Amino acid sequence: GDTITIDGAGNIYATHYDAHMVRKYTYNAADGSFDGGVDIAGKDRQSGWVDGVGDEARFNRPWGIAIDNDNNLLVSGLGENRNSNNIRMVNTTTKNVTTLAGVGDKGFAEGKGNSARFNAPTGIAVDKNGDMYVLDMANQRVRKITVQ
Repeated sequence: GDTITIDGAGNIYATHYDAHMVRKYTYNAADGSFDGGVDIAGKDRQSGWVDGVGDEARFNRPWGIAIDNDNNLLVSGLGENRNSNNIRMVNTTTKNVTTLAGVGDKGFAEGKGNSARFNAPTGIAVDKNGDMYVLDMANQRVRKITVQ
């Protein structure tokens, strides 16, 4: 249940589904190894849906992860009726977590920000223009999100 993305420097960012958090594993080019990882957002085994900085933020079953052109992480929740049917952004510098789309409950609705609804948004990818594509699994759709 853990998913990864890699930044331009070769660092790995991973969602940890059961621990409800996002971690960074720093790449050491000198010996080709990674460190043991540091917490970026969320608190170990404390679930919820709270925007905030670092360990003040809460995730509930984070699943998909991608990195955008500005080095922000985009995290989708698996859903399962646990306040995670949404798309969150994590600033990798400040560790600030904000919700971009959805409010956590499952459903289907097109719209901006908190008017959008998802049902198990698992996979997420970003194109060269910064647009996001989300696999809204239980709604059997690929959704496009444009951040303005």
